[in-house]
Amino acid sequence: MPSKCRPCSWRRYPVDIMYTKAPESDYLNAAVVTTIQVHATQPPGDVLIFLTGQEEIEAAEELLKQAREPTKPTALRVSFLGFTGL
Repeated sequence: MPSKCRPCSWRRYPVDIMYTKAPESDYLNAAVVTTIQVHATQPPGDVLIFLTGQEEIEAAEELLKQAREPTKPTALRVSFLGFTGL
């Protein structure tokens, strides 16, 4: 099922921006791996990944679903929301 895009009014929240030391050959996979690492090592919160389009959103969703441990499907709880607008 495709992720839905929703318009939103932008608000300011504290944000930690993370960069890689070198360019990534597969930035989508790197973003997914980083998301899982943040989830495992940081207090509860949200992770926002900027992607270039619907296909990437759906690919990231699939990669994150595959990353869940089969014995603990709720250990990595994720929601996918596409946002548009400024």
